[in-house]
Amino acid sequence: MNNGVFTVALDFGDLFMGTNYWLDIAVRTNGTAEFTTLTPRQAITASPYALYANIAGSVPSNSISSLQLAPLAVSTANIQDGAVTDAKMSATSKIPRALENNLVILRGAVNASGTALGGSGYTVALAGENSRTITYTTPFSGPPVVLVSQHGTSGNAIVDLVSSSATGFTTAANGASGFDFVAIGPQ
Repeated sequence: MNNGVFTVALDFGDLFMGTNYWLDIAVRTNGTAEFTTLTPRQAITASPYALYANIAGSVPSNSISSLQLAPLAVSTANIQDGAVTDAKMSATSKIPRALENNLVILRGAVNASGTALGGSGYTVALAGENSRTITYTTPFSGPPVVLVSQHGTSGNAIVDLVSSSATGFTTAANGASGFDFVAIGPQ
């Protein structure tokens, strides 16, 4: 205590969920049995961000609109399978049905040491310490669209697509990392 002012750090755990709480403070002089209650009671308040964080875990499904999301807040890995329907795509981004029937879709998975874990129709070769070259067993007739998604990272490793052609692609990472890939292109 200093000139009648004192500070106390209190930890109430996971208590603050929007309910009002008040603190009664009582003091006494050394050696006396009676406490004197100070008035008024002091409101116990959580910081706004701590209160928000506690409540954020219980946000009901489908209650956040696209206006509440930060730019680039949703990545491909976080989109539920089948969630993007034809109705949600623009007319210019849809693949014409005639072309769709001539597409090849190749999927694969490679671990951090460069071993193929799944899929078929490709081979994996070391292209550098953390780089891999994927060669398609049967080349596409034109350059495919290639999507690479990292997994099994060590530390903060990030996998990048360095180059792509009708015969394969090369990745690079800033650390040991595995990745999944999908290549979609013309037969």
